[in-house]
Amino acid sequence: LVGALDKGKKYREGRVKFDKDLETWLKAIAEKLTTLEKDFKKAKKEREKEEKEAKEKGKEFKEKSYKEDKKPRRPRPDQNDEAMGRAADGELPLVVEVHRAAEIRRLLEKTAEFPRLRLVIAGGTEVLGFAEELVERSIPVILWPVPMGAARPDEYDEHDLALAGELARAGVTVAFGNGGQRDARELRNLAALAVAHGMEREAALAALTSVPAELFDASDRLGALAPGRAADVLVLDGDPLDTTAQIRFVLARGKVVVP
Repeated sequence: LVGALDKGKKYREGRVKFDKDLETWLKAIAEKLTTLEKDFKKAKKEREKEEKEAKEKGKEFKEKSYKEDKKPRRPRPDQNDEAMGRAADGELPLVVEVHRAAEIRRLLEKTAEFPRLRLVIAGGTEVLGFAEELVERSIPVILWPVPMGAARPDEYDEHDLALAGELARAGVTVAFGNGGQRDARELRNLAALAVAHGMEREAALAALTSVPAELFDASDRLGALAPGRAADVLVLDGDPLDTTAQIRFVLARGKVVVP
């Protein structure tokens, strides 16, 4: 991961250098053309004189070659390097799924050398011990607060439904996700589980709405009911975090699509 970030950073630096070198090259060429235009008549007379002298002496006249400055070479486009470079520069959030404490520690250590990086931890089963550093570095955590049986993968050994509340109380920004599962769970049920295990209701509701919008640079369009936002709304007949509440309407861009 760090190697990919380094590569992406160097790729973007190369793009910036190319743009600068190209600007310098174009300026130099323009100056030379201006000079050539000014000296054209003089150069023409000198050429005719040299051609005549060569002819009189029975020598072959050789045209003087014009050496043009070499044009800078454009870096080969690479979408992966461009994306990682943008992440290293903080233009995009970088979401990394990591669970074990040793892996989280290593991730935090190695990414500290990228001060602009907007790191987002997904999963974070054993992340609570790093809460202070997460707050200090403004690193959010995307959690999947769902009950797991005894046959859970070993990276989820310390999975705890109370983690969301504990992180939020420590000042860590928390969002909810479905763990990358194909059978997308109903996220408000996950939020309700987190509230049942100690998370504040308002923090849980934000973890479903405004926080994800902010993490992925969509807060100007999504995440809250406000003028100018995309009116994609679920209307329920009760508290959104009450799992017995039923969906009455679904609106997309302000229009009812499911009555």
